[in-house]
Amino acid sequence: MGLRLVSRKTVVATIAAALVVLAFLGLSRSLWTPDEPREAEIAREMALRPGMIPTLDGTPFVEKPPLYYWVVAAAYRATGRITPAVARSVSAVAGLLTLLVLYLWASRAVSRRAAAAAVLMLATSVQFLISTHWILIDPLLMLECAVALWAAWEILERGAGARFRIALDAALVAALWTKGLVGPVLVVAGLAVFLWVDRGTKPWVRLRPVRLLAVLGVALAVLVAALWAAGGIEALRTWAWTNHVQRFLSPEGTGHRQPAYYYVVPLLVAALPWLVPFVALLGRRFWRADAGQHRLRRYAAAVVVAGLAVLSLAATKRETYLLPLLPPLFLLMALAVEEHRSGGRIGEGIQAALCVTLALVPGLGVAVWTGTLGAGAAAAVAVAGAAGVALFR
Repeated sequence: MGLRLVSRKTVVATIAAALVVLAFLGLSRSLWTPDEPREAEIAREMALRPGMIPTLDGTPFVEKPPLYYWVVAAAYRATGRITPAVARSVSAVAGLLTLLVLYLWASRAVSRRAAAAAVLMLATSVQFLISTHWILIDPLLMLECAVALWAAWEILERGAGARFRIALDAALVAALWTKGLVGPVLVVAGLAVFLWVDRGTKPWVRLRPVRLLAVLGVALAVLVAALWAAGGIEALRTWAWTNHVQRFLSPEGTGHRQPAYYYVVPLLVAALPWLVPFVALLGRRFWRADAGQHRLRRYAAAVVVAGLAVLSLAATKRETYLLPLLPPLFLLMALAVEEHRSGGRIGEGIQAALCVTLALVPGLGVAVWTGTLGAGAAAAVAVAGAAGVALFR
């Protein structure tokens, strides 16, 4: 028994170390357009001249709230280095903390095995890997939404007390100050759909919605006051009208216009290589009334569906906007894995092939791009190849 326990701890520690290495791998590359140079420069100016509202080329930058730029600027000052790697480390750390939140949530709600499955799948999914290695606002928003959703679940399901209420309040305020109204709206929309589906039990009173709205109202008022102080009515108009109304309805010149059905394909890509448990979510067997953790399934599904509806209604669409929906989505996928609903031996074989194929892509891609098989690319190909041999022998 002792040997087995040590072996299990060793495996867990090895996987955790591998995820940490994966999170910080490749952060030192040069800045990539279009977003990274702008985001890094705004944070650099904030680090050199700290203030309430960030600046770009000395002019107040009021399109986005300041929290993300404060965090990156703090990373610059804490390390004493203004480099792409330091800026990207904010996204990497936000990704790791999101994995920790997902693990704690799933282990309390389901089991440690389901939590491990959720974390491993999310950590190695395409959109998560790409976004947490970029200088982007969205990984920080993903973390804040994950904390808010977990806290709300604990309050609704277990009647959790002060610490989860504080976590819910703080996460929603941070989401507001990170990317504006979209963060709280994604969370609140998901909660509203779940509470409507679950309306017979009236659990909504546990959330104390009046108090929650008051907290968000105060946070919004402080943000509005800061924007007013930075640039008066024009700053408020830019933040409220340009960045919220125009981006939602008519993003020409302010965003990325896409059709309503845009997220059908990006959602599949975001879930790669874990398509087998993703497809399992579309079957009626997964949603049968006597399924285990049925209430948690409805909660996570409500969050994902409501979030997709909000993002699809907006005219501006990008793949990175899916990040806040990935933790509850992969929690659902972990439940599918937990119940072995991924298609039996055929499904397992398909899933293993997808994992090995995707693992081979980075190493082979680097070799093709550079024209040489360097040590790093060779190691990546060797590891993926060895895993494939072990799986299919």
